[in-house]
Amino acid sequence: MDSRVLEHGPVFAARAVIALFEADPRRTPAGRAPGEEPSIPPGSPGPTDGERVRREALRAAERLRGLLAVAGPDTREEVTGALEPLRTTPLRRVVASYLLPDRTDWAAECCAEASRPGGCPVLDEMRLCVVDTPEHLAALGSRARLDPGRWTPQLLATVADRVGTALVPVLAGILTDTSVDARRVGTVLDLLGELPSRGAVDTLLDVAIGPRGVAARRTLMGMLSRHPVPVAAALAEAVAADTASERSAIAEGFLGCALRARPDLGERLVPRLSPAARAAVRHPTSFPRPGPEAPESAVPACLLEPPGNGGGREGGG
Repeated sequence: MDSRVLEHGPVFAARAVIALFEADPRRTPAGRAPGEEPSIPPGSPGPTDGERVRREALRAAERLRGLLAVAGPDTREEVTGALEPLRTTPLRRVVASYLLPDRTDWAAECCAEASRPGGCPVLDEMRLCVVDTPEHLAALGSRARLDPGRWTPQLLATVADRVGTALVPVLAGILTDTSVDARRVGTVLDLLGELPSRGAVDTLLDVAIGPRGVAARRTLMGMLSRHPVPVAAALAEAVAADTASERSAIAEGFLGCALRARPDLGERLVPRLSPAARAAVRHPTSFPRPGPEAPESAVPACLLEPPGNGGGREGGG
């Protein structure tokens, strides 16, 4: 792609990328209209020939997108002018918006078209890369999905910066995918920890009772430390929603720890709680507090004078 840009210019490269996406080997004998979006049913057993072609085209699009991001305003204006009349089909509109994501009007249009029947996972991924507002993300609906092996921490962070807590359902979907490796799970959990909301807390509680529970609880503790009021309120609502489950017990445990560690948190928390949450936690300030410290006489001598400090058993055995 770099050589094409250098030899023929960015406008030629942009047109070439569109042509790559339209090179669909699954044409019927009668042919498909140029730019028509292929229909790939959700849950297909594996990538189709058309999806493989689009994966190859996406590599070129990713590189050109990066080059255009650092190009001067004159170059970007030239490419914008060349792509505008080419945006005649849903597929072309997705590609054009992906190459120039700062055109929020283009992004809104291609996100709104995501509700069309069928679709292609590659194009769904590209649409997610151009969302600029929570409304864009909402328009994608169930089509807001990422290939487990392709997304990067930078992409997730960029989308989260644009749409905030609206990204939580997408992150939750990644965490439920058992094919995602531990490193990527850690990346998603770290990002969730910076999105304090009821949805993020509920997601972490769901993960906390599964095989990734230790990492989820660590993330929840960090989130509670950094954002005590909204996270504690979400924990209280989780307790109220289900008072007799392991999930609820975890939520109540974290909430109790937070209230004991921050004596003023209860008063700040109550106005945020629903009536059901207030009843479920019996008023936050009533959580049991630690009892008085044991007197020194009750502490075993081996703990007061451990080996190596002149007390306890001599020798290393």
